Amino acid sequence: AEGILSKPDPRLYERLCQRIEVLPQHTMMIGDSSLDMIMGHAAGCAGCVGVTWGWSKPVAIAQADCIIQRPEQLQIVKSG
Repeated sequence: AEGILSKPDPRLYERLCQRIEVLPQHTMMIGDSSLDMIMGHAAGCAGCVGVTWGWSKPVAIAQADCIIQRPEQLQIVKSG
């Protein structure tokens, strides 16, 4: 993040959502740190997905609703 806002300030996430014209509750935070999860939850996103790829050592991502190790594990399931 650049500027005066930085993680985990939820206003950063909210401003991004405004920029792309979507409500935070209609988004998922996908990130690789606990700060990402804290920010996403505080902004009211629908859920937070922790990702662990790209790290040389295992990482703990507290506050994630789920953790995935590979991009292909991410799936979108439509209901109804």
